[in-house]
Amino acid sequence: MDLNKIAPFAIALMLSTLFMLTGAQAQNPGEIDWRIRGYYGITGLKSGDTLNVRDKSSARAAVLGELAAGDVVFATGQWHRRKGQAWYQINHFEGLGWVNAAFLQKQRVRTIGKTRAPVAGSCGGWEPGWDVKWDQNGLNATAMSGPIGSAKFTRVITPLGAPSPSVIEFTNPAASLRMTLVLQDQQCTALPVERDSYQTGLLLVEKGGTLTAYSGCCNPAPGAITPVN
Repeated sequence: MDLNKIAPFAIALMLSTLFMLTGAQAQNPGEIDWRIRGYYGITGLKSGDTLNVRDKSSARAAVLGELAAGDVVFATGQWHRRKGQAWYQINHFEGLGWVNAAFLQKQRVRTIGKTRAPVAGSCGGWEPGWDVKWDQNGLNATAMSGPIGSAKFTRVITPLGAPSPSVIEFTNPAASLRMTLVLQDQQCTALPVERDSYQTGLLLVEKGGTLTAYSGCCNPAPGAITPVN
């Protein structure tokens, strides 16, 4: 049996189970409205105004930060209605916040096939430091120690379990290189990032009989997000 051929599937199955367990601990599925969950652009503000991110769903709650027109945020799917006004919970850096839904416009993320993987995006992390960018044609990865490599898009792997991560494989036969990108729709808190990260990512690099894993935070490329009219 060729272990190299089954490795991505075995890893995908393992990760599907792992993400299912960690996801259940991270949030209560009963409180998620999946029609609301997703990306939103900030709109409807007067010139020079900003939208406050608050620690509770109230205009009197403490301000955690500000958003400008055109910024994009990710709503968790949890929401409250207070005095006739809807408030959506959003990812806010390494935590969560609440914003007035009247200033949010739903965005659509173009994805690869039937996965939740954006058609283009980037990931990064530390220990060891790494960075990856991908689109529907290929993937390029680097680490603090030097280039990891480039590879062409090969296929989408469909793992078992729910919620299922998005698993995309890239290969470079000339370099005996295979890279498998695993994306899960969970807020990434692995890094002290200065921007919101929508997905948790894992890059598996198989080269020369060695498997190396890089974990971190991921986001779609700006061109992969379009407003819903």
